Amino acid sequence: MINEEIKDSFKPIRKRTISEEIYDRITHMIMVGTLKQADKLPPERDLAISFNVSRQSVREAIKSLVMEGILFNRQGDGTYVSSFDISNLMRRAKIFINIDKTNIKDLFNARKVNELFVIERVVKKITNKELIFLNKLVKSQKDIIDNPVLFRASDANFHQKLIDIADNIFIKNILLALEELYIEYRLIVTKNAQILENSVKQHDLIVKALEIKDETLCKKR
Repeated sequence: MINEEIKDSFKPIRKRTISEEIYDRITHMIMVGTLKQADKLPPERDLAISFNVSRQSVREAIKSLVMEGILFNRQGDGTYVSSFDISNLMRRAKIFINIDKTNIKDLFNARKVNELFVIERVVKKITNKELIFLNKLVKSQKDIIDNPVLFRASDANFHQKLIDIADNIFIKNILLALEELYIEYRLIVTKNAQILENSVKQHDLIVKALEIKDETLCKKR
């Protein structure tokens, strides 16, 4: 007999509606920067023509996006992209991906490839003030190795700072998406003190390499 866990995995696949496809298309346009915060969407009629769908399907998709706070309506003017944390969009995609021993390495490698690009930009752009901030952050991490909750927050803060310094909207959005998944990985690894110590050493190495503008050394961490 098939056990319950496997049986649940073989439930019938629900067909996606046109409005759901439009929803995903618009959110993707926001995530990659095609549509930016405060941008006005084209009229429903034009969107229906562009997507080759009915105006009703467009209307349903926009209604869902407005309800979730991704878009907002301005009476008598049209529909606009809201000001919101773009990482909220990633949470919707996250529910379709489960992180486990079979794919955690793929997640780690995907994140590392993008972070290498970030390092290239950070080496060229980082200021003394930002270096001081990262130095203080790493020093504080050495004191909280025995506190996994605080360390997870500090680790996320460290990587977020590098992403902010790199200042590339496309890479930022990709890494934000991966970060939502990486949270699950952190929950696992931060229970191991040795892994936390290695993380601090890696962060320390990155900061020292940034201080001397050594891009190669940064990438070896």
